[in-house]
Amino acid sequence: MKKTSLSLVALVLALFFGSVAPAMADSFTLDGVVGSTVSFDTTIDNTTSDVLWLNGGNATFDNDTTGVLAANFNDLLFVNFLDGINPGSSASGTLFTLALPTDLAPGVYTLTYLLTGGADFDAQNLIKEYDITINAQAQGGPAPVPEPATWLLFGTGALLGATVLVRRTA
Repeated sequence: MKKTSLSLVALVLALFFGSVAPAMADSFTLDGVVGSTVSFDTTIDNTTSDVLWLNGGNATFDNDTTGVLAANFNDLLFVNFLDGINPGSSASGTLFTLALPTDLAPGVYTLTYLLTGGADFDAQNLIKEYDITINAQAQGGPAPVPEPATWLLFGTGALLGATVLVRRTA
């Protein structure tokens, strides 16, 4: 009975820890000032046993209601990742640039970029998904306001300094 229980527990643990997690998108944040250009650099690893060809990229802006960001999107996939990536190797470069035009309203925009490819020139398998947040800031905007944790740290240091000063004078 004990052997069966231990075997069952070992099997459940092996299934739990040995299960493969579902693929998730990589999340990134790009910060830029309206009127400037931001770029997205990445490294793509080939963990397959075949040469990996990057055959396409699809950019979708989730909250670009005017289409101004999509019109200023410059996909550099076929410029910087033209050659196949050998098995066990990786390639690095700029995947795209995005001009933040001067008429763009400052705010937070989101972009999903699907990178497709495979073992030949016609493959359209999903290689990687990027979820990208773009923080478009106004030119010459207000100075950043410290977050509450910064104020707490500053206050704690000031209180500690005052305590030390009072003890020395007493």
